Amino acid sequence: MTMAASDFLKLLAENNHYLVLDRGAPTKRHKRERVWIGPSDGRHYLEDVSPSGPTHRVELPRAILDDYLKASFIFADGPEDENGRTIYRLTQDGRTRGLAHHSEQV
Repeated sequence: MTMAASDFLKLLAENNHYLVLDRGAPTKRHKRERVWIGPSDGRHYLEDVSPSGPTHRVELPRAILDDYLKASFIFADGPEDENGRTIYRLTQDGRTRGLAHHSEQV
């Protein structure tokens, strides 16, 4: 199941989660940027449990992060760290929009 940008925003707002842009170590021969959800409970990343396999990071497309930045729904919470990661948190407008998306659901 693919989530829409508004679904990710809702998830972030309802649970006080944040986004992580990881420009870290290359995977195999290719360096790959990843964007995943960091949970508010202090774990390194939010896990999604698949009935057919192990848990994995809840990732979203880089384009969604870019759209959130353009719409001022998120902001960088400090510079990139030594591991190549940048944390992005919701702005008040992003939180308001994410919570409003929840109330618009049927």
